Amino acid sequence: MFTVTVINRMQSVLNCAARLVFSASRYDRITPLLTQLQWLNVPERIEFKLGVLVYRCLCQTAPPCLAEELYQSSVVEARQRLRSASTSSLVAHAPVFQPSAIELFRSLLPDCGTICR
Repeated sequence: MFTVTVINRMQSVLNCAARLVFSASRYDRITPLLTQLQWLNVPERIEFKLGVLVYRCLCQTAPPCLAEELYQSSVVEARQRLRSASTSSLVAHAPVFQPSAIELFRSLLPDCGTICR
């Protein structure tokens, strides 16, 4: 998805923005500032955004072009007889939903079949 270099640069921009908000020195600790602003670090923010996107797709509140690309395996008629239909497995057709996004959501909510009903 993102390389370590890109994530580090994005974190650097986030840190500079926090210092700007508080008029802090470059040598001040950044963690208390980010905590006070309630900002996530870049890797955590990426995971949060992916989790929210998957949740919105499952609840059909995401844009239709994304919501059509991710669905539960129990919805597919050909998969309803499989054991995976009784679990919370997801099927993705869009490249935006890499396995990391699906695994992340599955780890957050073990039974994502009942979240939107």
